[in-house]
Amino acid sequence: MKKLQIVFMFALIVAVSIQSSAQATSPASSQSVAPDLSKAPFRNPALPIEQRVNDLVSRMTLEEKVSQMVHTAAAIPRLGIPEYNWWSEGLHGAAREGYATVFPQAIGLAATFDPDLLHKELRSRKRERL
Repeated sequence: MKKLQIVFMFALIVAVSIQSSAQATSPASSQSVAPDLSKAPFRNPALPIEQRVNDLVSRMTLEEKVSQMVHTAAAIPRLGIPEYNWWSEGLHGAAREGYATVFPQAIGLAATFDPDLLHKELRSRKRERL
């Protein structure tokens, strides 16, 4: 686990360094006018999701991409992307988002051999997420 943390920190430092050097060699972004993104492909729900994702990611800087790799994803104001905390998992309902039902471990639920019970649980998790 420690090795993984070191690798991640190294990647983050390299990413920030590359971004800093790129900013130093380019005109100041505060002097440029933000483009109108209302018709950008990533904002068009009629397009295939893969095309929308590819368009959005292609517009992000390396630093912005790195900022999205943690559960407390930073806002990207220039793209109209709000900050977001995406850490949650179904086993414990939506517990990190406030009041939620805590379900038995998956192995315990599987041991019931009751597909109807599992479907009821999943519907409950879905209601809590909404």
